[in-house]
Amino acid sequence: MGRKKLIKRPLFWVILIFVFLMGVILYFVLFFPKFLVSNIEVYGNEKLKSEDIINTIDIKREFIGISSNSIFITNTDAIEKDIKSKFPLIESADVQKKFPDTIILTVTERKQFAVFCSQDDRCFAIDENGIIFEELKSPPQDLILLKKDLISEEIFLGQGVIEKSMI
Repeated sequence: MGRKKLIKRPLFWVILIFVFLMGVILYFVLFFPKFLVSNIEVYGNEKLKSEDIINTIDIKREFIGISSNSIFITNTDAIEKDIKSKFPLIESADVQKKFPDTIILTVTERKQFAVFCSQDDRCFAIDENGIIFEELKSPPQDLILLKKDLISEEIFLGQGVIEKSMI
């Protein structure tokens, strides 16, 4: 008898329809093929290959325990941060969503300002901010050559080795 009363109540039907509609909307947001990221465009790269950048981008995200590559839940800030950490050559990255299924990535590569050589004669290209971004086999003769003794410091790409104010 209690179930029949529950089914006859309008509030029950309102809640049931609301839950059903939320499920349909969630399906469209997460799984509708038209909204799944299927195209990534890269602009501004000169030295790096677009394919290399695209292959490192992880579009899939989790939303309430469900994994999807829907454009609606794509985290552009995380993609920017991830690309900059994986590619020291990239100075800045801007990620935009272009509906319904495209991610546009505009990168700015670092420009070589000088050559930095450590005490073990390893040389690196550095930008105007003192960030090393590429190891050089032989330093070009037409650029400023900076040397610094880094006692027991390991050098890695993306590291700032000289203060911008000293350059």
